[in-house]
Amino acid sequence: MLKTRVITAVLLLAVLLPVLFSGYQPAVNVVVAVFFGAAVWEAFRLFKNRAAIVVAAAWTAAFVYTFFFNSGLDQSKFWLGHWRRHLADPFRAVPETGLAAG
Repeated sequence: MLKTRVITAVLLLAVLLPVLFSGYQPAVNVVVAVFFGAAVWEAFRLFKNRAAIVVAAAWTAAFVYTFFFNSGLDQSKFWLGHWRRHLADPFRAVPETGLAAG
């Protein structure tokens, strides 16, 4: 079981990191929405909810509308830039927030 989880984590990182570092905002938005939907679906499936896929679709639609279409795009660009800088140099201060990274 641990082997399966490690393989899954490596594959997800292989998808996430290139998209994150590409800086192409629509691709990042799609990957975030897919990951969010998969996480909600998995959570409801763990509790043996028969409508897990329907609930996940509804939550994902609400997430996408709220975060990407309701002036949340500016926030996603801010956080995308923040995390790209943080991953590039995790020990420097982040001037946008005034907080030290890491």
